[in-house]
Amino acid sequence: MSEKVIYTGHFVEDQDALLAQIPSQIEEEGVKIHGHHVTREFKPANGTEDITPGSRRTLRAIGEVVADGVHAVLVESVDGQPISTNEHPHLTIATAPGVSPTKSNEVISAAHKAGTIRPIEPPVEFETVEGYFNGKKDVTS
Repeated sequence: MSEKVIYTGHFVEDQDALLAQIPSQIEEEGVKIHGHHVTREFKPANGTEDITPGSRRTLRAIGEVVADGVHAVLVESVDGQPISTNEHPHLTIATAPGVSPTKSNEVISAAHKAGTIRPIEPPVEFETVEGYFNGKKDVTS
């Protein structure tokens, strides 16, 4: 039996450095800091067949949204290749207490439609390593 895969993703190699460049804009007490990964695919039908755990990739934060208890940044690959099955690839920076990081998808979609995504100038590049989360730990090699 193959290992359980909750999601595949691009895991941020230096989370502290990234969060120093893009600090949380959620200032409520009890804020949850994320900045951990960019989801490639949630509950992938092919498990890990479509990824190469341990491969490295440079991503670029190009815009941000802060709304409804979510601070998320839109990201793209510096090589122009697709990085996610999400309509708007992103990294959740922080959430207010009781707000799920999955709300980022909804907040980003609404901001995209409203034209309220704030550009990050200059864009912030960061290194990631491809892997997956199995429900217990990150697997990146």
